[in-house]
Amino acid sequence: MKVETALDGSIRIDDRFVFLRRALLFCAALSIALVPVQISGAAAPARAPLVPRQRADDRGAAGQPARPRAVLVLMGFALACAGLAAFIEDSLFHFDVGSREIRWTKRRLFGRTRAGIIPFAEVADVKLRVQSSPSESRSIWSAQCQLVLVTRADSITLGNGTLYPRQALDVASRLLALVGRRRRGSSAKRPAAG
Repeated sequence: MKVETALDGSIRIDDRFVFLRRALLFCAALSIALVPVQISGAAAPARAPLVPRQRADDRGAAGQPARPRAVLVLMGFALACAGLAAFIEDSLFHFDVGSREIRWTKRRLFGRTRAGIIPFAEVADVKLRVQSSPSESRSIWSAQCQLVLVTRADSITLGNGTLYPRQALDVASRLLALVGRRRRGSSAKRPAAG
């Protein structure tokens, strides 16, 4: 998730998974490209010492080993990679100071693109959705936060990416200040001590 602030104070939240999607599609294409090699048996040595002998009905027409299990694994892997690449959602949110509105789009590789415009006046709050998990040593818990834009009518997650809690609080505070809202629990004036 990339958060950028323009000179005029507008904030752009860009959450795209271009590299991941390309890598998944490359893996899917590579898996499909290996299927004919597995069917023809060209990749298998004539006699591998650690591979058990195949039964006669497992051999292809030319007497070479056919590998139905390997073909199924490759096809399953290709489908899983392509499915994940199609499922990943890219999102872009632009909090525009000049027009006092939020323009957003969410799209997947296949399927419909969702988009909309939300006036700043419709924004009620920016909340944090906290996801915590144990670290590798299991002695420390780490937390990641997703930003959720709450409007009077609905709520929408600002991307699939996460931020560390301090970063998320900073971005949420900046967004609330931009739309003219104050974080709940904070006040403009603190009571004087004594």
